[in-house]
Amino acid sequence: MKILLFLGVCLLAACTGNTPIRDGKVATCEIIESCSNSYYEVHPKYEIGFVEYSERGNDFDPTRTQQLLDRLKQYSAGGKLAIVVFVHGWKHNAEQDDENVISFTKALANLAESGVLTDRKLVGVYVGWRGLTLHGLGSENITYWDRKSVAEEVGRGGVTELLTQLEQIDRSRNENYLVIVGHSFGGAITLSALHDQLLERLQNQQAGLPVRAFGDAVILLNPAIEANQGLLLKENSLKVGASGVRAQSLLYVISSEGDKATGFPFFAGQWLGVNLTWSQVELVRSYNDKTFKFREETMDTTTIGNYSLFHTTLIKEPDRKKSMDRLATEALPTGVNNAMATVKVIEDTNFGEWELVSYCTSDGKNGDPDVPRMPCYSNEPVNFIHTADSFIANHNDIFNPAVIAFMSTAVSKAYYETANVAFDKCRAGGQPGGNFLFSGCFAHHFALAKEMEEKQKRAIEQ
Repeated sequence: MKILLFLGVCLLAACTGNTPIRDGKVATCEIIESCSNSYYEVHPKYEIGFVEYSERGNDFDPTRTQQLLDRLKQYSAGGKLAIVVFVHGWKHNAEQDDENVISFTKALANLAESGVLTDRKLVGVYVGWRGLTLHGLGSENITYWDRKSVAEEVGRGGVTELLTQLEQIDRSRNENYLVIVGHSFGGAITLSALHDQLLERLQNQQAGLPVRAFGDAVILLNPAIEANQGLLLKENSLKVGASGVRAQSLLYVISSEGDKATGFPFFAGQWLGVNLTWSQVELVRSYNDKTFKFREETMDTTTIGNYSLFHTTLIKEPDRKKSMDRLATEALPTGVNNAMATVKVIEDTNFGEWELVSYCTSDGKNGDPDVPRMPCYSNEPVNFIHTADSFIANHNDIFNPAVIAFMSTAVSKAYYETANVAFDKCRAGGQPGGNFLFSGCFAHHFALAKEMEEKQKRAIEQ
């Protein structure tokens, strides 16, 4: 019956096959956007390779993938290398005109032009899978359950091998750079591929063993993953924080209040697909002498990034009035006038065009009586970040200047944590010996990303 229904919809709409989209050629592009359906594209200031997987998570062409890896090894042997991996989500694929392909190539161009990579060779790796099956007449929306299960299967397949091989290349030179970004169901693929490795590193951190992040940053943007999939990671991150060890950041989960797709549509899909068929229970946990209750049915219908108990950080629009009220009640140091103090207050709270609020403290006794959250320590390696819609406008607004700046800041933080190396503007007070300042570093990278975006727009207009 299911097959007959699927065939009937195909006759009315259109279907994409479970086949590779990219061919085995290497293309040279003179424009920012993807210019071909080749598996590898060489652009003036960056390159991009495409690796595609079947619905069972098998690489369509391992020989082609090996050629990509060999190219990256050669680049690393000859100089510093930056690799940015992107795993796309639902309703997308590796087509030349796919919205995700276009935005990813523009993001690579932005990074290449900004100068934040210095003299690193930039290569993007686009992980393609059959996120788009039916299309037309709104038929994409009925593929939720099918595509979600396929995404998890793809993550348990060859993507783990690919990411592990990329990390080995990244580690071959200390100056190399590796960022992995998963979006929507691509976040589910990324987490399925790396969950066990991240968990192992969290447990090693608890034991006080030296641990490096997987690459330099793993970032999940508006991930369509149920909170149940994040509970074990959050609990082990909490244990790392409670141990007091200095731990490198391992995972950033970023979700926007403007992302409607991971709101009611995700709730409805999960309620119909899981809660009507599974037996759910209520879990009771005690953290820092405080009792928490977790309803599995709630965690299954709420995405990992929208589950408020997990939240560690809020990125919101700054409250200028609050800053000025704070200024009025603070005693000014000798010789500091009101104008100078006003600048200081805004700098202390400003995160580019936003304000970053951390719920984490050194003693783990965070919390808001109106919004209960799990305890969070300042040194926790797993970050659950909720943002204003001005930071990420909607579900697919994933490579805007703010996101690009966050990626660059996360890598800068990784460099600082492993080698105490950072731009002066990423250090407190802008001084060589200052501690790492996430907000100041973000503001620096955001200004560059905005400048490059404007430059791209002018180039297109001309």
